[in-house]
Amino acid sequence: RLTSVVFLLAAVGFNEIAAVIIPVFYGAVYFFSKRNFKDHTSEIRNYFFVSCVGAILVICSPGNFSRADLFAQNHQLFHSLYRSTLQTVRFTISWLISMPIIFGSLILIAVADETEIGVLSKIDFRASAVFALFLVFVAAFLPYFATGILGQHRTMNYVLFFFLLLWLPVVFNATRFFLKGKLIDFFDKQVIGCLGIAGFMFSFFVAGNSSKIYDDFFHGSFKKYETAFFERQREIIANPSASIRVMEHVPSSFSITDVKSDTTFFADKCMQKFYSETQMELK
Repeated sequence: RLTSVVFLLAAVGFNEIAAVIIPVFYGAVYFFSKRNFKDHTSEIRNYFFVSCVGAILVICSPGNFSRADLFAQNHQLFHSLYRSTLQTVRFTISWLISMPIIFGSLILIAVADETEIGVLSKIDFRASAVFALFLVFVAAFLPYFATGILGQHRTMNYVLFFFLLLWLPVVFNATRFFLKGKLIDFFDKQVIGCLGIAGFMFSFFVAGNSSKIYDDFFHGSFKKYETAFFERQREIIANPSASIRVMEHVPSSFSITDVKSDTTFFADKCMQKFYSETQMELK
């Protein structure tokens, strides 16, 4: 359990989103356990307490207040509520129409009426759906309220893990509730299951960024990028004050913010500062 506590504190300390989402999630699990799994209530309560302590340390860190001073348009409540609602709709829809979630949901639909999963079966799908939307809203609201802008997508990507956990009982129990053991009239459940598995595998190994990775690999894009990166690195160290040239061979599967050969651009300034002060080559 000590190891669990250490890892829990580390998880809470990843970012401000984690510092809020994790205690809220444990609080919901604690409330759920009091009704369904009373034998584990005390253990979950302890984890909830530990996550709250970690959250307080993160939220009260001096760096948060220093960063907040850099944004003049922060702490606008109604603006934050409005924009966070729009982002909640945006990200929820974009996730639900993604191929892995669509085909993964088909697999759950195919097995829902014949599978009994203790914990999953006891979660109300309506409460799970509302809680999932609430967590997405919180993940969008915190950056808006603190800075006035959404911030980077990594803050929203973080909450996707919790969204997926909560989406499982939504699909599983909604299927059991509405179908009540009956198969969908125009589809056999085996067809649904096979379609879901095939689509799920396709979405991971062929569609999306996977196809770009294959293309980059076969065309040697990764090696070209590596060579160009080290060449540019040596150029910067040799003359830190000169404009940094833009990378020409960037693999299509990469999503990075490169320099602009503009000494006023933040990426250029950060890169020049790092190499001029450290004189260190990244291996």
